[in-house]
Amino acid sequence: LGYDPNKGKIITRASKHISEPFLRYEDPCHIVVDSACKFLGIRVVQNFIKIVPLGPKGEMLEPFNIQVQVDEITDFKIYPDSSSPAFIMLCKEEGADCIKTFEFSLEDRQLSPGWSLHRKGSILIPLQLPLGGVIIIGVN
Repeated sequence: LGYDPNKGKIITRASKHISEPFLRYEDPCHIVVDSACKFLGIRVVQNFIKIVPLGPKGEMLEPFNIQVQVDEITDFKIYPDSSSPAFIMLCKEEGADCIKTFEFSLEDRQLSPGWSLHRKGSILIPLQLPLGGVIIIGVN
């Protein structure tokens, strides 16, 4: 979406149909955008993230799915402290709450695991560089 100041209206700059017949979509889906505007990450189905690469003018390129090897994703954000695109996730793995990072390559379309902590949280708030890091909101 964008804003056209001449017309005083919100306009659609780009759109893309991302549904697939074999996936049962969750409601609501969860969408993140990296700070360099190179891709969108959309969690539409448990354990799958749809990546929508963005072109130099913001156009949406061909989307693809990446499977995440965890039991359940509670929250996910773009992780700002990584040299390549990365996600940080609150998830469950083998019944335990954990926080994990995954780097990925837009070219290879593969996830590679980063670090992992066994901690409980409910919300992730990424802090952009130069500060960097992530605030984890939890019960305690």
